[in-house]
Amino acid sequence: MGFLTPEYSAGIPANDRPWAEVRGLGRSFGLNRFEKLDAYMTGTELVHLFVKAVAHGGGLIINVGPKSDGQIPLLQQERLIQLGDWLKVNGEAIYGSTVWARSGEEKEVELRQVDANIDFNWVRNGPGSPVKEDEFTAVWTGFIAPEFSEEYQFEVQADDGIRVWVNDQLLINNWKNAPEGANGFVMGNTAAASEKGKIRLSAGQRYKLRVEYFERKQNASARLFWSSTSLDKQIVRSSGLFVDETGDRHGLNAVYRSKQQHIAYTQNEGNVYAISMEWPDDQLVLKVDEPGTSAEVSLLGYEGKLPWRYVNGSMIIDTSNIKYSKVQAQHAWTFKITNF
Repeated sequence: MGFLTPEYSAGIPANDRPWAEVRGLGRSFGLNRFEKLDAYMTGTELVHLFVKAVAHGGGLIINVGPKSDGQIPLLQQERLIQLGDWLKVNGEAIYGSTVWARSGEEKEVELRQVDANIDFNWVRNGPGSPVKEDEFTAVWTGFIAPEFSEEYQFEVQADDGIRVWVNDQLLINNWKNAPEGANGFVMGNTAAASEKGKIRLSAGQRYKLRVEYFERKQNASARLFWSSTSLDKQIVRSSGLFVDETGDRHGLNAVYRSKQQHIAYTQNEGNVYAISMEWPDDQLVLKVDEPGTSAEVSLLGYEGKLPWRYVNGSMIIDTSNIKYSKVQAQHAWTFKITNF
């Protein structure tokens, strides 16, 4: 039994096999002088990726790309220093820790934007923050306006599932192993599987278009084509797509959704650590079993004990009196629970 080593993934659940997430600080394993700044993880993203891996019983193998003289580029140095600085304050929640009864807590997140068309090959990436790389959904809505009055054939290529409505008619239903009850999806028959569908359209008229997509694991892609007697098969271009029925703006309204872990749990030497990836302004709510009355809570990198109470299945830690300027950590904050 060897290590599982997913690359550029959203991680894997805790299991009985050792594993480590493998990736570069950017999208390249080696030095890539043409890599754009936004291809690199921020310090916060690096810390969060690392924390989630540890909470799920894994590790993190980070690749850097040294130059020919052996020097690591300054941006990559900065990211590693940021992770090291975080570990100086929070290391007791990481080094020698093990998986707790719960790995963490998730919440629904979404990204809204206007996409020019549906022509995506994300590979191992996701559509953008805060949506994660795996297990996400997309819904595109708008209007499509053909150039010719004739029958059009729509086709798709997708990894994993996609379905297409034109003028409220379901033309393509390639929807095998779809997630149950995904937000924003139209519920209905998903038994049939097709990658082509035909419909007669009139030139210049705008027809409702709705495309739904889901991604499971690893590679992700979605493409929408059309063709007719007068039109060779091609991606449906932005010039034929509109965000509303009467306006001039081209493209489609896009809503991407996924679940995103925002709290990670670890345990070490009898202590439980709740690592929050968002700063809790007034209180931190943990959906955990009721701790003993002797339990105490502290924030690593901050002096003093924190008051807490247990209400309706949640442990509520009062953070309202913390002076943020006195907190040593950045990127993620570790709450230590003793005598749980």
